[in-house]
Amino acid sequence: MTRMKSLIALAASMASIAFLVPPAHAISDKDEAKLTSEAKTSSPKAAPRAEKREHSYTHHGITISDPYDW
Repeated sequence: MTRMKSLIALAASMASIAFLVPPAHAISDKDEAKLTSEAKTSSPKAAPRAEKREHSYTHHGITISDPYDW
């Protein structure tokens, strides 16, 4: 049981240290401002649409028609 308590204490101390160290991928305030301004000015794009092509196949005597199987 003491091993479990020591593992929990170690995990808790590691979690508290993680808040003190900035992430390695942190971006500067200038870059963040640029990203947020671009997000505000850009319009949302429509989702891409897949082209439908007639296609069917037979498996174990069952014919399946799937226009997106190309």
